Amino acid sequence: ATATEASCIGAFGAFLIVIVKGKFNLRVLAATLRDTAQTTAMIFFILIAVTLFSRFMALTGFTRSLGNLAVAHGMSSPIVVLLLVLVAFFILGCIVDPTSLLLLIVPIVFPVMTKVGYDPIWFGVICVIMIEVSFLTPPVGLGVFVLKSVTDSTLEEIFAGITPFILMWFLLIALLVCFPAIALFLPRAMLGR
Repeated sequence: ATATEASCIGAFGAFLIVIVKGKFNLRVLAATLRDTAQTTAMIFFILIAVTLFSRFMALTGFTRSLGNLAVAHGMSSPIVVLLLVLVAFFILGCIVDPTSLLLLIVPIVFPVMTKVGYDPIWFGVICVIMIEVSFLTPPVGLGVFVLKSVTDSTLEEIFAGITPFILMWFLLIALLVCFPAIALFLPRAMLGR
């Protein structure tokens, strides 16, 4: 099932549970519809704002200039640029939700990364991994709060428990930096390269 189909099945399952428990009424339906409309409006507002922001960046030539500036000022070493981008992802991931992080940072850093020679597919994999890390890092750590809502553990216990997983994500990034073919093998095989 696609993500959309899975979410529909989950929503329908939740609807059935509410009916079976006898908690369905017009007040619950109205509150659910209101909350859904608010969440949808927020997501669309973020998408519209990011689209405008990305177009502004493209029209002003900011991203192209940033790439030229990085190369001109001695940051032509791809590893230095990558480390700066990873640090930015990590710091912003601690304070910004993952969707906003992805939509805000990628339009800025993608042209820089391709300008210094990184493969776009490889960088996409790195971005997805950093988004996964941001799902776990405090204080926003959405994955942690979801886990807290379904267990009796404290946030401190959960954060202590996920620390090894965050370290493993960083080990994976180190492996992908040292051996980019790990991320590029399958796409290259599909493209016949």
